[in-house]
Amino acid sequence: MARTVRRSLNDPAGPPLFVLAGSSGHENRRALTGRGMVGGPRCGRIVARVDEQNLLASERAALANFLDAQREGLIRKVDGLDDAQARTAPTASSLSLLGLIKHSTTWERRWFGVIVAGREDRDGWPGVRTDPRDADLFVDDADTVDFWVARYREAIAESNAIVADLDLDSRCARDDIIECNVRYVLYHMIEETARHAGHADIIRETIDGTTGF
Repeated sequence: MARTVRRSLNDPAGPPLFVLAGSSGHENRRALTGRGMVGGPRCGRIVARVDEQNLLASERAALANFLDAQREGLIRKVDGLDDAQARTAPTASSLSLLGLIKHSTTWERRWFGVIVAGREDRDGWPGVRTDPRDADLFVDDADTVDFWVARYREAIAESNAIVADLDLDSRCARDDIIECNVRYVLYHMIEETARHAGHADIIRETIDGTTGF
């Protein structure tokens, strides 16, 4: 059975981000790029056929790559925008693209740095709480695309380094905040990052009509 995989735009030769199984590679490609699928032609450019032996098999690799795919999808939503556009909230929601990246940076640090690794948070969380609670979603003229994308990438690199040598069943250090293991954190962060990437899809399309993952 032929398989089709999505690869990172930043590393087309790198490991697969996720796999679609089907009766043929042609059908999988058509499913990704056909009418009604967001960003059809753009998706087609980053889809590649691979042999069976190149597919990822481990749960850990799949979780890591699904999470990285959502992270990169969120970052791509500010590509080609200036700071003012990235700060704007053009929908009925108060969310902006830059606010979503700022928020995602904050929670990368908290989930992986504080909860998993037991490190002290630079903002004093959870001992210090912001007011309003969602203050990390708000941006002003001092917030720029270059700054927050760089900070987000730094946080991602730190998160990946933290979990690199931990088993999925490893218990998180801060069980006073939540009793969970590394597997739960990875699943949770996939869920949350994908949710925000979906928000970002709508915001970016509203700004300039750009669609696609």
